[in-house]
Amino acid sequence: MSEPTGPAAPTPPAVDHPDVAAALRLVADLDDQPLDQHHERLSRVHEVLHGVLHPGPPAR
Repeated sequence: MSEPTGPAAPTPPAVDHPDVAAALRLVADLDDQPLDQHHERLSRVHEVLHGVLHPGPPAR
């Protein structure tokens, strides 16, 4: 018999922006990941969200 691993990771909320949805999926199971992976994931999420909130000039 296997040991319970705790509550299931929460389902990220539905969002219309695909990049934001992907970023939320990166942190949805963060509690189940080794601590040494948290910084990398959170940095990637920060980059994605910053890019969405502060887009650069449109390409010509």
